[in-house]
Amino acid sequence: MSGISTYRDKKVRRLYVTRPIKAVFLVLLFYLLQSCVMPYFRVGGVIGNLNLALIAILTVSLGKKYAFVSAAMVGIIMESVERNMQSFYIIIYPTLALIFAQLFSDMSEIKREIRRIRVKSDEQNKKIDTLKRRSKWLKFFRASPADDINPHIRILLNAVSLQTAYELIMIIMVILNGVNITWSHLLNAIKTISYTAFLSLLMFPVRYFLGMYHKKAVKDVGDDYEQYELSPQDLQGIAIIPEMPEADSLAGFEMRMNEGVEKINISGDNDNKDGDEPDDKTQETDDNEKHENSIKDDKSVDDNTDETSSEE
Repeated sequence: MSGISTYRDKKVRRLYVTRPIKAVFLVLLFYLLQSCVMPYFRVGGVIGNLNLALIAILTVSLGKKYAFVSAAMVGIIMESVERNMQSFYIIIYPTLALIFAQLFSDMSEIKREIRRIRVKSDEQNKKIDTLKRRSKWLKFFRASPADDINPHIRILLNAVSLQTAYELIMIIMVILNGVNITWSHLLNAIKTISYTAFLSLLMFPVRYFLGMYHKKAVKDVGDDYEQYELSPQDLQGIAIIPEMPEADSLAGFEMRMNEGVEKINISGDNDNKDGDEPDDKTQETDDNEKHENSIKDDKSVDDNTDETSSEE
């Protein structure tokens, strides 16, 4: 039980303490890098957007909640520092993050199960054979139709989609302000999208920092459950020893010794081999047999009396 409690404590600490702190640290770090460092790394007169790249990484790695919270934090910081467009960043960043999180975050368990059922039904109906007809390239993108696309590919596509939507909104804002759009504006937008896509390669150190690539070395029996993040219920479901062992098993013997569990007699032999006194159930059975024998004797005596009277 100590191992299970330790696992629960580590999992709770990782989910509700460690990961949020790391996410907040990354948001602040990437904002400072975007504001202070990226202006010195202009390529073709444009700079990439580290904030959108980080939002894409957190969306795929940690889910929709982290995508919204991180985007809201970036929007609030930018709104408090850059006041050229009032309430623009605090609306645009969370909105874009939520929209594209529906496309690129991990699918829900209900949707995953529906896909499994659909694929299994199609295979049984001999419509498709996913295991044989899928090529190596398709398996690289998606292990099976019921699985998510490779997370690294989704991060890249999410970053490109976020930057593209952001550039389109900026172009619309420029048009509304009465500025004529030229090919140079479109070319700069394409350069910025490409730069942000390149910055999304930071997913590898960031995901490592978030604990996505950590693998624990298995040194003892039971050490591998934390590596695969199995819950105690999952371990109980795949365990060889049942939860409540039989009375005559070794585990049942230990339970009787430690907790005083009553032994169950499964042999079916009720004989008193040790010469002990019979229990209450045996005594009650003997009394019932004697009572039935007495009833039979009385009935036989009555029958003999009736026969004698009939002969007379």
